[in-house]
Amino acid sequence: MNITSIAHTSICSRFAAASGQASASIAEISVRHAPPRSKVPASDIKPARIGAPTLAGKERAPRRPVLASACGKLATGRRRRQPPGVTARMKIALVAAALGVLTLAPPVEAGELYGGVYKHAVGTPFTLDTQEGGADLQLGYRLDPVLPVAKIEPYVFGSVNSERGGTDFVGVGISRKFGLGSVYVRPGVGSVLHNAPSLRSNPASGLRTDLGSRVLFEPEIALGLNLAPRVSVEASWVHISNGQILGKQNPGIDMIGLRANLKL
Repeated sequence: MNITSIAHTSICSRFAAASGQASASIAEISVRHAPPRSKVPASDIKPARIGAPTLAGKERAPRRPVLASACGKLATGRRRRQPPGVTARMKIALVAAALGVLTLAPPVEAGELYGGVYKHAVGTPFTLDTQEGGADLQLGYRLDPVLPVAKIEPYVFGSVNSERGGTDFVGVGISRKFGLGSVYVRPGVGSVLHNAPSLRSNPASGLRTDLGSRVLFEPEIALGLNLAPRVSVEASWVHISNGQILGKQNPGIDMIGLRANLKL
């Protein structure tokens, strides 16, 4: 072996050693700066269920129960919790809105649309304290007389109270108009369905203030003035109670207000 071969061998050995050291340094740097791996405990690793649908080797997450559209129920039959009173008030509002929609395009001589604002739970000799108050917005529709000779007019209406927890109701009835020139009197009687609690009491006195039954009688009377052939205004009194016929618990509620009538 000559001097040239010895030198060549020495250079190659040193180059290989230097390359090995460089590779080791790069590997060490990569390990130091690599993002940490998430360690999952062996106890948390669960085998895939047999027959479970998979996607790309992973188990598909179980589907959540689907909400059915009717009655706010889950597909399992469980009912969603709703704020108290919301459902009843929504029903009353929908009924009142339906009354308005039905009267938007009536035929000629189709009846009379009326609406007004009332003071709710006015103290009178006919009622007891129910701890209610506020104002009522009433909207109704009065049909043409079903008996032209008797001039009896059927009506349907709804009433919404302005206070939270106040009594709302919808009802039907009949009325009769007795004219005295431009002034007239309109008595009526009907029946209403309300959304007040079936059992409640006055915290101070302990006396019951619920209305005694879900269905109530609705006598009313109005004193009116004809302003035009199709327009009139009325001072109106509306009373709801069960008359102690449907139950002994019977505080009743009186409402007094003004309403306007528009003949269609």
